[in-house]
Amino acid sequence: MHAPDPSVDPEALFAGPVATFHAVRIGQRLREVLNRAGAPVAAGSIRRARTGLPAPAIAGVDPWGRPATVSTEHGRVGLVFLTSSCAPCQNLWGEAVAGQVALVTPSPSTESRRRVGQLAPPGVKVVMSSEAWNAYGVTRAPWLVIVDGGIVVGDGPAPRTWDAIDA
Repeated sequence: MHAPDPSVDPEALFAGPVATFHAVRIGQRLREVLNRAGAPVAAGSIRRARTGLPAPAIAGVDPWGRPATVSTEHGRVGLVFLTSSCAPCQNLWGEAVAGQVALVTPSPSTESRRRVGQLAPPGVKVVMSSEAWNAYGVTRAPWLVIVDGGIVVGDGPAPRTWDAIDA
């Protein structure tokens, strides 16, 4: 693991890319969450090493065992890394909105397909892929990665609830 760079300004890392999300019609709540990701956070909580790098492909299965992928090459997408057992993730599961967002869980070898299927909101893309967690270096949930045109433009802890921006 890389030591945090105290000179990193998290607000500057997210300000431009998150600000451009307002033009994408992906639902008010998702826009608010992505804007929240641009709020100042403690140095070191954003992994600078991923920002600016090509976004790895995401492939796995959906909760029903069918092959599932997320296109990261074109347009913008928010990747929200969740588990079925993490307490802060429960609100994110329950309030997720369809749009340019994908929920990424660990593979069925470590995550219950049945439970993920119960939690999966209608119309929201869910991909079960431990490989994606490894490729993006995600070590805890909830985690948010923002990809724009195949490049990681934001990488850091996700808000613990969709309503966190109301606080």
